[in-house]
Amino acid sequence: MTTAAEWAAGRIDAAPGEDFVHLSRPDQVHTPANLFYAGRRDLILLAVDPDRLTDEVRVEGGFPHLYGPLLPDAVFDVLPFPAEADGSFHLLFAPMPAGEAPAADLIEAMVVEMAELYGARIDGDDMPSATPADFDRPKGTFVVGYLDGEPVAGGGVKTLEPGLGEIKRMYVAPHARGRGVARRLLTALEDAARRLGHDCVRLDTGPDQPHAKQLYESAGYVEIGNYNDNPKASYFGEKTLT
Repeated sequence: MTTAAEWAAGRIDAAPGEDFVHLSRPDQVHTPANLFYAGRRDLILLAVDPDRLTDEVRVEGGFPHLYGPLLPDAVFDVLPFPAEADGSFHLLFAPMPAGEAPAADLIEAMVVEMAELYGARIDGDDMPSATPADFDRPKGTFVVGYLDGEPVAGGGVKTLEPGLGEIKRMYVAPHARGRGVARRLLTALEDAARRLGHDCVRLDTGPDQPHAKQLYESAGYVEIGNYNDNPKASYFGEKTLT
């Protein structure tokens, strides 16, 4: 977590009088954000690949500390980190492997819920592909939404062709619904698609999910034909990203 102006220098160094750069796990970020940055409107999140760090990381006081500068080679994504209307920080989206917890747990919860609606799992061989590999960098991504440190939402972007992405596996845990999380998740996925180089995204949803269709249409998606042969879907949408 830093500001766009600070990251413009191309590195993050330890603050004066300190020997390390403060890092945070995704479930921790809201705590220092609210302690030190409440009211700020210029924060961004730097997604760090630990395997690319060239200096020692020590966990001290529960937080990881990097004993050296944070350099661009270790940062694989840069995400917006908007504050709430009152200047506090509660919801953030962080990219992570779709095949690992908590992303994999959110995907499974979504698949189980869809099976209850449509009578079968949506990850079979007869369905459009949305495997963890589809969301691997550099052709895809999966983001997890953390609400006050709890993973409550997730979704991925896969590449259909250069410039065209598809949003898959959007899910918000039941206890987090009705709070605007789904709309912010959709925005985060569109932002992720832009960072992947896409200028257009597609998605689909089924007949027993009218709320999803309403969300997509209100966000600017227009109905198109069946582009992916999804036998469970009844709505296929497309949006040009500006």
